[in-house]
Amino acid sequence: MISKYLTLTIILILILNVYSNTLNKKNNITFNKKTKPKLSSNLLNVHIVPHTHDDVGWVKTVDEYYYGSNMTIAFKAVQYLLDNVIGSLLSNEERRFIYVEIAYFEMWWNEQGDLMKQQVKLLVEKGQLEFINGGYCMNDEGTTYYDDIIDQMTLGHQFLWETFQVIPKIGWHIDPFGHSSTQASLFSNLGFDAFILGRIDYQDIENRLNEKQMEFMWRSSQSSPQQSQIFTSILRAMYSTPSGFNFEHGDDPIISGVVSSTNCKENNIELKAEEFVNIALEYSSHYRTNNVLIPFGCDFCYLNPQMNFKNIDKLIEHINASPEKYGLHLLYSTPSIYIDAVNSANLIWDVKTDDFFPYADGGFSFWTGYYTSHPALKGYIRQCSSLLHSVDQLLVTTLSTTSTINNTDGIKDSQLLINSLQPLREAMAIVQHHDAISGTETEAVVDDYIYRLEIGNNLSFNILNHLIGYLLIQNQINNQDLSPPQPIITFCRLLNESYCPSTNLLSNEISIPIIIYNGLSWNRFEPINIPIPITISNVTVSNFFKSINSQIIKYNDKSILQFYVQIPPLGYSTFIISLINNNNNNNNNNNNNNNNNNNNNNNNNNNNNNNNNNNNNNNNNNNNNNNNNNNNEKELINEEENEFIILENELILVRFYKIDGSIISIKNKTSSSVLEISQEYLYYISSAGDIESRQKSGAYIFRPWINNSSLPFTHEKPKVNVNYGLISSSVQRIWSNNLIQTFTLYSNEDHLDVEEVIGPINIDDSYGKEVVTRISTNLKTNSTWYTDSNGMEMQKRIRNYRPTWNLTLIETTSGNYVPVNSMVYLQDLEKQLQFTIVTDRSRGCTSLEDGQLELMLHRRCLYDDNRGLNQALNDSTRIITKSKWIFNEISSSSSSSSTQSYYRPKALSLNHPLFPMFTTTTLDSDSWFSKYNGYYTPISVSESFTSPLPNGLKIQTLQWLDFKDLTILLRLENIYQIDDHQNSTIVFDLSTLFSKITITSVTEMNLSATTKLSNINKLKWKTDNNNNNNNNNNNNNNNNNNNNNNNNNNNNNNNNNNIYQFSPMEIKTFILTI
Repeated sequence: MISKYLTLTIILILILNVYSNTLNKKNNITFNKKTKPKLSSNLLNVHIVPHTHDDVGWVKTVDEYYYGSNMTIAFKAVQYLLDNVIGSLLSNEERRFIYVEIAYFEMWWNEQGDLMKQQVKLLVEKGQLEFINGGYCMNDEGTTYYDDIIDQMTLGHQFLWETFQVIPKIGWHIDPFGHSSTQASLFSNLGFDAFILGRIDYQDIENRLNEKQMEFMWRSSQSSPQQSQIFTSILRAMYSTPSGFNFEHGDDPIISGVVSSTNCKENNIELKAEEFVNIALEYSSHYRTNNVLIPFGCDFCYLNPQMNFKNIDKLIEHINASPEKYGLHLLYSTPSIYIDAVNSANLIWDVKTDDFFPYADGGFSFWTGYYTSHPALKGYIRQCSSLLHSVDQLLVTTLSTTSTINNTDGIKDSQLLINSLQPLREAMAIVQHHDAISGTETEAVVDDYIYRLEIGNNLSFNILNHLIGYLLIQNQINNQDLSPPQPIITFCRLLNESYCPSTNLLSNEISIPIIIYNGLSWNRFEPINIPIPITISNVTVSNFFKSINSQIIKYNDKSILQFYVQIPPLGYSTFIISLINNNNNNNNNNNNNNNNNNNNNNNNNNNNNNNNNNNNNNNNNNNNNNNNNNNNEKELINEEENEFIILENELILVRFYKIDGSIISIKNKTSSSVLEISQEYLYYISSAGDIESRQKSGAYIFRPWINNSSLPFTHEKPKVNVNYGLISSSVQRIWSNNLIQTFTLYSNEDHLDVEEVIGPINIDDSYGKEVVTRISTNLKTNSTWYTDSNGMEMQKRIRNYRPTWNLTLIETTSGNYVPVNSMVYLQDLEKQLQFTIVTDRSRGCTSLEDGQLELMLHRRCLYDDNRGLNQALNDSTRIITKSKWIFNEISSSSSSSSTQSYYRPKALSLNHPLFPMFTTTTLDSDSWFSKYNGYYTPISVSESFTSPLPNGLKIQTLQWLDFKDLTILLRLENIYQIDDHQNSTIVFDLSTLFSKITITSVTEMNLSATTKLSNINKLKWKTDNNNNNNNNNNNNNNNNNNNNNNNNNNNNNNNNNNIYQFSPMEIKTFILTI
């Protein structure tokens, strides 16, 4: 019987082998590894690159594009496109194709059977199918945050590595609307050999075409110019097939051979060949080697790939048959093949150091509107990013202890919890697409993106309920007799709207423990605002058996409870809110002393650094139960200044006009410097086209009407509310429900917090409007301001100027707008003063006059701008946006701290806000803290709550890479860029990071954690350092460009330990085994 089964098994194997070999022969599949095509040394090599550009949402949703729904909107269907392309590649092994958007490819891959997967793997091995860029999408560069760019690239690269063991080598951003320095730096640190661009400014490309400057070395980081540089190539005519050769969409096919007598068309191959040769020669005239890349494809092309491939086959065969006649060598190619060929020429390349913002495709068409379009979506994405990182951190720190790994302590289904974060991770990756976070999609697609994020959010909250509930009872789980019930955790998802159902039970005399999480890697002492029922006027806030100071602010029929909290790095602390039934707990006599103590201990808290963590500032409140109704506690208005409102603490003094609440000045009390300042809300009428140009203002384009002039957003006088308290004092200005501004000065802060409510924008007058806030100061700024690049290095901006070419500017307003993702500032170098604004989302900004900043807050346009969307930006949302205004001296060379220490930690704090979670209890405060673990941090903090991480070093990523293998992805970042006052390298021992996680091995990786850093072997390029348009540096133009000439592989101090060096602005990636 065994022999019989063995014989049948052998026969079956032989049959399958025969079938497989037959199939492979039929489809021309071989097991040959990737081969490089032959290139000519004396002919022009024309690299034909078949490709498709598949927007991950735009005028249709992601699913509609993939499955082919709503074909009347757009006849696009990615699943069929990939089916058909794979079939065409299998039918001819000479053909090649590149694919970019892994969000779609992963959907398609998961639907395939084993046989098709084997065939595709063979195509990848042979190089017929090559993945370029490799992110989950082709992300936007003007409105994205660096955390999210890294995450979405990692998600795509991890899929490619796990599925095909390939790592993309070329950045391919052929559609984003401008290009950032950070994007180039990140691509370099992924290990990319080159960055290929599609869109650059029409004047820039005209100059480059004339000067043969279409390829160059982009040295995008002033902090690490050598380490982060990347060779950059610009496509001659964007990314579409040359005119006359778009066979799939109606251009005449190539006809060769014997023509039927019934066919009226003559053989046209000679004409087509001559036409293509002329195109190729014109393209190549702008490049320096005997290689030219010509893309064949466009948006969602190759749904019918045979129409393209069959005609390209004929073109290649015909022209290559007559090299003497045509002087060309045509080949199916890919961007990586092309870049290798260019590199082989061994030329010396010029260097570029500035970025590619703003982008314009005509004199009246600046793509600067999308910096602000759909601001509600931009803000929600930033919130989801913070949530994703916090949940990732807690999954690692909670599930990585020995007991949880061994499933002995109550956490079950750990892998299920980890997997349930994937929907939010994928949704966040998708919305980084350049027609998603940019706000340039249809309203229906906006709704779909929000729906995806909501699904991810709900699953993330479920994860937090499990993890936080477990951590709260962690100390008691081994003693079942004493183990308290695991609390149910709830969340206030509309905190920004001052709405929190989780605190409603206070009215029923139910106490509310608030577990506040800190996703940053240093101790934070910050104020927090918790909405409570409007009927409540007296509560007590306690933390570890001590009552702490608080106050209640009431306005607009809402009550906000404010108090200071100290939260450990990557951990939480718990505060219990309880109702007070009597009013005899007035401890005003102690509050002033407590407040002064806070100031003394925290007057440099703006650094948010690990060196100044206070000896538990929460104990400063001693026996003070509360002071909730002290709006008139401080008389800060002097008799001789009755026309002014003054907000003041130990660090700054802010003056406002009493009549309308408008700001007048900010005094930095440390330096005694005074900033004269005014602010106003204005709007530009969105252009509907005029006699100069028919260009309208829309989702992409910002074009003001009527000579670029702005108008007051309102002529009404605002109602002014003033609140004074020991936690904060504030000035609120209310014009209507559509325009509210609140300035808040907290007792221990050296900056002003600003909250603005804008919208819906009224269009009853049938005019589209673009609403801005304009801040004017007395600083002398020499036409210069500075903006961040995706939250990282600052970029120098000069009004009416571009470093790369002589600018001709018609649209003087929109042509000076640039993106700000997190930070913007003005500097007066004569007075050595700086005014900074940090923002909670991306938006457009400019400086149209010296000492002035203008930031666009919201847009509502009534016309389409004719860039393919075919829908007006009729955004009727109401947004609540927050920013911080900081005024300080520029650090002197002898100063112990950098100017960056004033704004970078604050920007990170705003983008990673403290995250409150809620539960309920009938226990009194002392009993609750006796039963539950109200404090948690996985970081090895000292007794004085000092983190082991040095000042400036941030945990950028902490997530599970593989729970079964117990591998963790860790990224650490030096948050400071190099400047005249900050150029130090940070040294850190990874083994000292965690308190309860034992690291058994550390491997330094590339940025996407797909290969060891030591395995990265990028192409080498020669550069002309004498031709370096180094005009984009901050005020430190004398930086030595060799300061970071280290190879990435040599930054580890000692191969025998876990000590690493972090250069300014450097992000290092590690895989930890625990």
